[in-house]
Amino acid sequence: DDHSLRFDSDVISFGEVFIVRKPDKPSSKKFCLQTFSGTFVSVEPSGKVIADRKVSKGWESMKVEIGDDGFMTLRSKHDSFLSVGANGLIVGG
Repeated sequence: DDHSLRFDSDVISFGEVFIVRKPDKPSSKKFCLQTFSGTFVSVEPSGKVIADRKVSKGWESMKVEIGDDGFMTLRSKHDSFLSVGANGLIVGG
């Protein structure tokens, strides 16, 4: 397994399930995503998104930002935003 993240599945199985972990206090907008196999999603400074980290530290933390218009963004520790390319691959910006 290459631990990469893709939007390419049309069914829900173990690979499509994530656990939301709150690294800070419950009222914080920061969170981490843990895979069903126990690894954490991480955003590297280059923007690469990968799910191979065994522990949650700074690069595994993301922040949800919801605007008054209802749009939601995910901001990485590196102040980049998550995006999905035309090929379905996730990019950390």
